[in-house]
Parts: sequence; C-alpha cells; structure tokens
Amino acid sequence: MSFSQNAATNIVPLLGRLVLAAAFIPAGFHKVWEDDTFTGEAAQTLLDLGIGDLVAAGEQVSSAGRIVLASYQDAETGRLGSQTQPATTQDEEATADEPADPEEDATGEPALEEEVPVEDLQPVEEPDAQPQPPSPPEVEQAPGPQVTAKRLHHITVMLVDSGLDWKPGLMAWAGALTELFGGGLILIGLLSRLWGLGLAVVMGCAFYLTTWVAISEHGWFSLPVSQFNAMFTQLGLFVLAFGVLLTGPGAVSVDRALFRRAKPETEDEHHFVDLT
Repeated sequence: MSFSQNAATNIVPLLGRLVLAAAFIPAGFHKVWEDDTFTGEAAQTLLDLGIGDLVAAGEQVSSAGRIVLASYQDAETGRLGSQTQPATTQDEEATADEPADPEEDATGEPALEEEVPVEDLQPVEEPDAQPQPPSPPEVEQAPGPQVTAKRLHHITVMLVDSGLDWKPGLMAWAGALTELFGGGLILIGLLSRLWGLGLAVVMGCAFYLTTWVAISEHGWFSLPVSQFNAMFTQLGLFVLAFGVLLTGPGAVSVDRALFRRAKPETEDEHHFVDLT
C-alpha cells in the first residue's frame, strides 16, 4: 500500500475523529449538565411544554400609571396570567396633602392677589405654532416569566419556533446525548460508522435551525460574519462525520481491533518446494 492510500484510509479518518471529538464532547457536556435561564417567549414555550422550573414572574410599572403583575399561574394550562393595579407615584403622594384649589391658602380663605402696576405689564407673545395634543401613554409589556432548565432546551425552543413541535424536548435530549456519547465513542473508534451518521444528522439539523433561517432572512452574501463562520463550522463538521461514515475509523481504532477480518491467504505468499 502506498503512502497516499495509507493516509486516505488511516491517517485522515484518525484526524477527523479527533476533530469531531474535540468539538462535540464539550458541546454535549454543557448542554446536558449545565442549566440556563430562559426569559420571555422562550420561557413561556418551556412552561407550555412542562419543562423547567419557574424562577420569577416579575413586575413593571408602565407609563400609563399601572403596575403589571404576572404572579399567578393557571393550573390547567400552565400559562402565567397578569393583573394590573393603580400605581401611586411619589409626585401623587407629594400633591395629595396640597389644597385642591391653588388660590386658597392653608386656612381655606381665598388668597389675595397682588396688584401689579400697569407699566410693569408686558405683552404676551402668542406662539406661531399650535400646541400639539399630548400623545397617549405607551403601555410597556410585562417582562414575562423566568425559567431555569438545561441548556439543551435552547434546541427545544428552536424546534418549536421552526414548526417541528413533535416531542421537541425528547428530540433535544437525543441530539445532546448524541453529541456527548457520539463524540466520546468516535474518539476511541467504537461503532464509528454509526456515530458518524448520528453526528452528521445533528449537524444537518443545526444547519437547518440556525444557518438556513439566517440565509432566508439576510441572503447568502449578506450574512453576518459570526453566522458566516458558524455556517462553515457546521458544514466542516458535517463533512468529517459523513466521511467517517463512508470510510470507517481507520487502523487506530477499537473497531479495527474487534472487527478486523482475517487477511485472505494467496498462493504468492507461500513458497512450496517440490521435493519430488
């Protein structure tokens, strides 16, 4: 076997397995063992699916003078409700003790107006532009719930947002465990073709959920630099995983030690001496 053939069948698959393991083992570990805080629509999506622990609902005073409370949860649907109550500001408290009529003093008698000499009076200039009516107050949205759940449930939220809502939590767990255990077993070369297929599927799904959405929104030539780099990272890992599926793990692997076939014997390898 020439050096090129040996590199194609042994060295390149080994390097590919090392890169796949270095990428997927940490990613799967963080998804499975670490928690993250979800807010807003993502938190509400997880609550609808019965995933995660509710941390806080929060409250916020709107510019219309109402306090928006999101502090109760429907037992049947699991969704958070909201209540409003009047908000008393410091200005209102300060003016609560003042007399209702500004022309009355503290004794309740009308205040005496001071006479101003005519020569001190100045003409009042009328503004050219008509005063604009005050704009209606903008009511701010309640901050929504906060939910703590495994980091892998970012995949759950993306699946629901993309319309793939068939058991999204289970699919997220399957993808994270494939990254973790697939990356570990492909490192030692055990069942490499199977895990190569699994990791290729994971990267294909990641490309569809993230990069394809960005391409549809911005276009191929207008992608942000970060998304452009992430796209080729996903494509590179997909090619490496698919390559392991097609070519196998190479010579330095557990698969080669367990499933190595006996080399067929040929007549050229034996030299017979005819004594007759």
